Amino acid sequence: MASKKKMPTRSIRVDMPDELRPIYDVCQAALDEILSTDSLHQALSALMMTKNRQTNREEIVSVVGSVWDKYKTQVPSQARYGRILFRHIENMLKSRGRAVAMYTVLNTSGGSLAQAQSTLAKMEIYATMTELRAVEKWDSPPALPKSSIFVMNMGDGDNEICHMDDQEIRFKVLPGGGEVYATRSMVIPTSVREQWNGVVCKPSFTVRDGVGRGTLPYECHPDVVEKTGRIMGVDLGDLQPYTAVVLYKDGTYSQTYIPSRSLRRVNEKRRVLRQERNYLRSRVFEVEGYIQSGGTGANRDRQDIRWSGLRGVESKLSRVSKAIAELAAAELIYIARQELVDEIHLEDLRWAKGGNTDWTPGMMRDAIISAAELAGIKVYLVNPSYSSKEHPMTGERSEPDKDRVVRFSDGSEYDRDELAAINMAVRRRRGERAKKNRKIQLRDKHTSTPKQLKRKSSRRSERKALVASIKRANDMTSSDRAHLTVGARPGVAYMPRPGRKVESGYVSPWCVLDTRESLLLGRYAPISSQDDQVSTDLSRQ
Repeated sequence: MASKKKMPTRSIRVDMPDELRPIYDVCQAALDEILSTDSLHQALSALMMTKNRQTNREEIVSVVGSVWDKYKTQVPSQARYGRILFRHIENMLKSRGRAVAMYTVLNTSGGSLAQAQSTLAKMEIYATMTELRAVEKWDSPPALPKSSIFVMNMGDGDNEICHMDDQEIRFKVLPGGGEVYATRSMVIPTSVREQWNGVVCKPSFTVRDGVGRGTLPYECHPDVVEKTGRIMGVDLGDLQPYTAVVLYKDGTYSQTYIPSRSLRRVNEKRRVLRQERNYLRSRVFEVEGYIQSGGTGANRDRQDIRWSGLRGVESKLSRVSKAIAELAAAELIYIARQELVDEIHLEDLRWAKGGNTDWTPGMMRDAIISAAELAGIKVYLVNPSYSSKEHPMTGERSEPDKDRVVRFSDGSEYDRDELAAINMAVRRRRGERAKKNRKIQLRDKHTSTPKQLKRKSSRRSERKALVASIKRANDMTSSDRAHLTVGARPGVAYMPRPGRKVESGYVSPWCVLDTRESLLLGRYAPISSQDDQVSTDLSRQ
């Protein structure tokens, strides 16, 4: 029997059910005792994990089983929740073993990243160049950490402690000394991908800063894309997140696509944050150096404020960079769909070392690959060498001038980013060494007016229209309607869970109101709809 094709998964964030929190705290306490006890820590560090999970579990239980025996009486389904705890420890040991292997191989290969990567691949350890560059900076192999945030992965259990059906999810809990189930509605928000196939996987939960949060994975059906032979070449950059050109089958190519105005504004925000970060960093380290050298008169409280401000700016900068990557990926996939593209070529920058900027091409690449996976579009990495200097037909190389224009001996002129995008589309992908580059028909006047995406309507107007339709169509009580809020994404509206008091304005994502016909799972959904009202016939599930 042929195996079922594995579907790509995405996830949404949910809150941890209150009933699970005592069980989580017990498991976290057991984990803390195990890792903080020197004898147990040394015994675990000596274990070698294999591919046999049963053997791994038996070895872990032989070391830490006595500790779990002290805690297990406080949880239901003791063996099953214990299995989740032991699986967490197993993952820690495997992660540490992988890191030790990378460190050992890298230090025995003469510092060659390529050779180390090849050796690790033979050991079935597939390390990225980014990981190996991080390992290069280590002075010693990593040790097993003495603390860890417990991950309660319900997927490591079974249906006895976590059962799911089409409409609800049940967790076995132990309130008041009796084994019962805590039930949550299987509500999927409108922020899920359109390709959701109706399958929701078991969640996992963690507690950070005293707040329990969870991740609820779901499966998606990738789009089916017709083979058109059209290729989109994408040049990723820092000053301009992307420049894209679509190469058609006959060798002609499209106008140059550049980021939308909204994306450029976010990118400008990143530039301002970098300036602020660099200023704070220079001041912090200047004063810190003065203090450590024995200088007097430094205000330690002001220095603590500088450190706090620096950490805040760096955190914001990281979030903005991630947002830029996701926005750029969304725009590129939109362009690809409009142009009927079935293949995207990106620069293979896995070998490039990062500079002094926060530009992370790997983050951009991963975001594009993730978005293209659901769109059914293949993404290939191509050789980026001299892509912004080389003529796409003759191979002649020329340096760009101060205006970022590249001029060649045949009189043609190219914007360097546009030239790079054309070369990305023309060049063969990795693994096609026997094939020639794609053919191309250059324009007489190459430089074209760049084309940027424009939204037909604002997100604010979309949210207002959504809330208005919900209020008209939904049979909520007046108190429920008072708590109705608009989510951070278009098409998402949050409501309080039945029987739960809304505290500090927080509304549980377990009760997200779904307004799409394909995802009608909310208990607050209206019975019928007309015209612009939301359709909610639950029989369609």
